[in-house]
Amino acid sequence: LTRCPLNISRQGYSLPAIAYGEAQRKPEKPITSTNSNHTSFNLAFNSKPDDTNGPISCYYIGIVPLLKNVSLETLPPPQEIVMDTVSKAFNNNLNALAAEKKRFFAYIAESYTEYPVDTVIGDGRGVTGMKPCSVLYLSRYKAEDVVLRPGLKYTGFLIVRVDKDDKDEVQGGAHYTFLIFLFSLDPMRPRAYRQLHLSGPAYGFSGYFKPVFLEPEDERTMLGAFFTVLVPLLAFLTMAAVIGVFVFRRGEVTQWCHWLWTSKESSLGAERTLLRPSTYHAIAVDDLPSEYLMRHRDSDFLFAQEYEALPHYKLDAVASSRKENACKNRYNDIRAFDATRVKLKVINDDENSDYINANFIRGWNARKYFIAAQAPLDTTVADFWRMIWEQDSRLIVMVANLFEKNRQQCTKYWPDDQPTRYGDLLVTPREASYFADYAVRCFDVEPVSESDVGSVDSNPGSEYANVPSVRHSNARRIVQYHFTNWNDYKAPECSTGLLRFLHRLRALSEFEDYPVVIHCSAGVGRTGTFIAIDSMLDQCAAEGRVDIFEYVSALRKQRNLMVQSQEQYVFIYKALAEWHLFGYTDMDHRFEIQKFVNYEFHFANSSTKFFPKMGTVSSRKDTLYLQKLERSLETPAKCSFAAKDDNIMKNRFDSAVPYDRNRIVLRASIGYADTTYINASSLKGYFYPYVLAQDPVSENTVFDFWRMISELNVTTLVMLSNEEDWSPSEKASLHYPRTTSDTGARNVVQFAFTAWPSTSVVPSSSEPLLSLVGRVLERQSGLPDSGPIVLHCRNGSSETGVYCCISLLLERLKAEQRVDVFQTVKGLQNQRPLVFSKLVSLFYSMPATFKVSSSFSLR
Repeated sequence: LTRCPLNISRQGYSLPAIAYGEAQRKPEKPITSTNSNHTSFNLAFNSKPDDTNGPISCYYIGIVPLLKNVSLETLPPPQEIVMDTVSKAFNNNLNALAAEKKRFFAYIAESYTEYPVDTVIGDGRGVTGMKPCSVLYLSRYKAEDVVLRPGLKYTGFLIVRVDKDDKDEVQGGAHYTFLIFLFSLDPMRPRAYRQLHLSGPAYGFSGYFKPVFLEPEDERTMLGAFFTVLVPLLAFLTMAAVIGVFVFRRGEVTQWCHWLWTSKESSLGAERTLLRPSTYHAIAVDDLPSEYLMRHRDSDFLFAQEYEALPHYKLDAVASSRKENACKNRYNDIRAFDATRVKLKVINDDENSDYINANFIRGWNARKYFIAAQAPLDTTVADFWRMIWEQDSRLIVMVANLFEKNRQQCTKYWPDDQPTRYGDLLVTPREASYFADYAVRCFDVEPVSESDVGSVDSNPGSEYANVPSVRHSNARRIVQYHFTNWNDYKAPECSTGLLRFLHRLRALSEFEDYPVVIHCSAGVGRTGTFIAIDSMLDQCAAEGRVDIFEYVSALRKQRNLMVQSQEQYVFIYKALAEWHLFGYTDMDHRFEIQKFVNYEFHFANSSTKFFPKMGTVSSRKDTLYLQKLERSLETPAKCSFAAKDDNIMKNRFDSAVPYDRNRIVLRASIGYADTTYINASSLKGYFYPYVLAQDPVSENTVFDFWRMISELNVTTLVMLSNEEDWSPSEKASLHYPRTTSDTGARNVVQFAFTAWPSTSVVPSSSEPLLSLVGRVLERQSGLPDSGPIVLHCRNGSSETGVYCCISLLLERLKAEQRVDVFQTVKGLQNQRPLVFSKLVSLFYSMPATFKVSSSFSLR
């Protein structure tokens, strides 16, 4: 063990967590009362809701019909209940399984532009003299004040909508400008093309009002109504039966049914034919986050319904079904529809030589065209390059890896070093760049023929001796963008990497002006998801709304099974919602460096101005902008393993424990209760993975700590705490080993950062910490087989979070000459609790990163 001490304060303020879409205070619940009518009840309203977060534009009344024996305790909170139409709310809630599964629906009964005094629910009139709100709830649910059914119990809640106030003047001077700079690059810069606004409406919910039970009508009235309906119905059915028997005997029914069936098959060609559900329509951009959260409730129940409603078309695919072309299909069930398939030029009069499993796909409003293709097989690589040449494509987007889970997803269809001939095309690799989530490869492609003389290699024994050289070159530059962080049938873990990748593509003229070839493995799941996100961004920018259901349905008419799983369909919503919620926060260091140096001067000399307590911020917009960092569409992560009785004593702090989804899992030991737990979280870095761990708290956790080092093949440790701050019992069990063994030994280096006092949120100077980060990255780059870099501090979150943020920013700065502080911090916060719980630690990371960019080796 090699220990490398490096000698390398101020007060911070906590950043409050305010969830997206919540009002400042809870509106008061309305007061209920009954009347003489069996189909309605009265609601009275108390004091007007607070408008601290902005002007209230709409009020909605949500109604929940229930069976008499259902208790309010079984209902989810109003903000989590599923909203739907009147018919679906009644049908679902009156089913006995609703209470058993605790799955209830609500519907919007009335809406108002002004706060009402009282109203009657169930009379179909709304509030006399008051205009209904012109904006539908979540842009899709209109008010339906239908006559209520007697014999049922009704409750509900008040909803208020707060819209963004675009007229607020920006105040706060340099402080506000500094904050805007941090998170949106520069307030004076024009918004990037297609970038969306950041703020949308927020909704506040009251509690459930007191349930009211509508007494059933008396039996005599009900009996009269029964006979009034039954007698005409029986007469109609009798007449219909007589007519039906007469027509059937003449054989006309059989002919009509045959005509109807054949007509449907020929005209629609659909495996299941359905009308577009009225529920699924365009969504306003501002409502995207709320729509996503609403559909995400109850284990994605509404997403499941919507995905299942997507049509499955069964159009003609004669070419794909031919026996001669069977070997050109990677999967038997993925066929290329004849109407949209890409047709290659026929070779040697072979009619089957025009086939490749690929289809033309229209982008939104036909602004551009894509070619969705399956991944090439060994037998179709030449056809794949032929298609690229014949269709004059300049970009290939690959959203699969060659192998996933030990299964080949795609044949390697490109050369790495030497020119390679595929059919009548010569592909010459020119350059390649590799990044955290994707790679970029450039090729020159040119046609060759047997009449060309010469060869690429003059040595007759070379494997390239038979590859002809081209004397009159008309080569085209083809660029492949290969996104590597997306598994089959799944969706990316977060949208940041894919949106950043897509933003880079959308900035290229080749992406707009030429057909773009996109493929995964089958060419339908990840390919369809990628095309849908790009096209919906175009619709967002042009119309301020998106119609995801309609567009994915249209995709499936052009290539079967596009967007192959519900998880991928959900990801389309999530990616668009997060793009709207956070915007594009990437920064080009060459454009921003000088501005940030100026801000760093203010940071060093006026930190009290930049870090006021949240309650005394100079502008409401300042507060809201900082709260954007705490907005999240993620489902709260669980820490159930850390809370187990056997593991509680292994944690120094109850609040600084790993999430279940990314905790380090040690190997189980025979004879011990639970030996798989350690307070450490795994984290995907840029080039190198990291582990964020707490300092060991006892001799048992010291043993677990070194087990982790051994099992993960760790060679680099970074200690960010001071031994002087340890208790006597902790010092008694210092966590470096006292005995050594040469058997199977490996060198593990511990870098100890000794000048970070426990009383200070960040070091007083950034240079020593930057030097440490550089030395650690330099060491790790020379150990390609090494495991993750282990960072540890007292709670495993505070100091390790700052260090990891700076390291990730510098890694990307060197690779791409870009940084994204907002998404880097947000990503770290999603991986472990209490990371950047102090606001000042965030702003420390910024000057530290940009200070080194002017002298950092970027080549």
